[in-house]
Amino acid sequence: MADMDVEFLGGELAGQSRAPVNEDELAKLGYRSALMTKPHAGELTMCIAVPVAWTKAEAHQAIKEKFNTDSQRRPGKRSL
Repeated sequence: MADMDVEFLGGELAGQSRAPVNEDELAKLGYRSALMTKPHAGELTMCIAVPVAWTKAEAHQAIKEKFNTDSQRRPGKRSL
């Protein structure tokens, strides 16, 4: 499994970032990847992880709210 740079959204690890992390480690922490980028050469995949208990709709809504909040603070700039 490929390593990722992960930002946690929701749950006990909300707001934290960790790297490198892979899918198996996410599962052990009680999270799953909800949104991933395609890495460029030599870069880690960026990932937003949500609690496994969240539905796809809950994850989608939380991600949407996060990006709306980020873009309001820094117009034109978005980050994972």
